[in-house]
Amino acid sequence: MDIISTYFPDEYIGSFIRRNKELQCEYKFSKNDYETQRISFRDKDNTEILPRSIRQICDQERVLTDTTLHPIAKKLGILKKITTVITPTEKWSICEQCVTEDIESVGVAYIHRQHIVPGLTVCYKHAGPLKSVCIACSTAIKWHHITGFYQCHKSYAPLKYDNAPTPHHFQLSEFSADLISIDITHVPNVNSKKLIRQRLCELGYGKIENIDYVAVSEDIIKILGPGIHKNGLPSAWSNFPSPTLSSLIKLGYFAYRKAESYKRDVETTTLTERL
Repeated sequence: MDIISTYFPDEYIGSFIRRNKELQCEYKFSKNDYETQRISFRDKDNTEILPRSIRQICDQERVLTDTTLHPIAKKLGILKKITTVITPTEKWSICEQCVTEDIESVGVAYIHRQHIVPGLTVCYKHAGPLKSVCIACSTAIKWHHITGFYQCHKSYAPLKYDNAPTPHHFQLSEFSADLISIDITHVPNVNSKKLIRQRLCELGYGKIENIDYVAVSEDIIKILGPGIHKNGLPSAWSNFPSPTLSSLIKLGYFAYRKAESYKRDVETTTLTERL
C-alpha cells in the first residue's frame, strides 16, 4: 500500500490507513492493517510497534504520537501494561458536526482519534453525542467507508440540545482531549495511581494507603453514570492492579477535573523526587 494522502489533524490511524486504501480502490480492510503489536526486547520494557507495511513508509514514532492513543496512555503511566490498547479495533464513533466541518474545511471526513477514546460519549468540541452507527446508511462506523461520509453527511441534522449531556460528560471529553495535547514528555515515568491516590486523599476519601474506592466509585457513577468498572472499584489498588484506560481517565477526571492540574502534580512530584 502507498500513502498518497497524509493524515489530518487528530485523524485516527485506522481512518488514515483505510482512507488511503480506498483512494487506491482497495476496499479490503482489517485490524491487521493498523493495529499495534506488543513485542519484548531483552533487558527492555515491552514496546508497541506498528504493522510492517506502515513502518516501511512512515516515521513510526511520529505516527504513534499523532494518530493513536499512545500519548494519553503514556501520560497516565499505563503504556507498558499488557491490557492497554492504543489502537482500538471496536466501536469507532463520529461526531456528525465534526464530519460536516471536516468536509467543509479539508474536503473529506475522517475518524477522529478523540472520538474513539474508550468511555467517552460526547464530542469534546461540540458536546454532541458520539455515534457508532451512521444514521444515513445504518452502517457501523467501524465498517463505514471513509470516503462514503461525503454522501452520508448530507443527511446529518444540525445539532440540537434537547437531550444535552451533563456538564461532566462534556468536561470528561475535554479532560481526555487535553491529556493528549499537553506536554509532559520530559517526564519519563508517570505513576498515575500514586498521584490519583494522593489527590483522593486530599479530597477526603481516606488515607493514602486506604482509599475508600467504593465511595469513589459511587460518586463517579453519580456524575457520569455506570461504567467505571464492571464490578465497581474495589477498596484498594492492590485489588485493582490493572485499571483500564477508560476507568483511569474517569478516575483522573474525578480527582483533578482539569488536565493542567494533573500535569502540575506530575511535574511537581517528579521534581520533588529528584531533589
